[in-house]
Amino acid sequence: MGNPIDIMKRGIVDDNHVFPQVIGTCPTMAVTTWYINVKILAIATLVVLTFLTFTVTALRKYIRVSD
Repeated sequence: MGNPIDIMKRGIVDDNHVFPQVIGTCPTMAVTTWYINVKILAIATLVVLTFLTFTVTALRKYIRVSD
């Protein structure tokens, strides 16, 4: 095992491929001028990430992970 802080950091930042993609949408949401645009972008992000999670979960036995 390792230090719990290092394990959490690795799981959230280093080994998480979704984290940088979601952080990448923050500037897009920050420059929008209407609240409804931010709401639509947030909902779209949520839908895409949810669909992606279900897809990867369904196909996890067929996806090869390289080390």
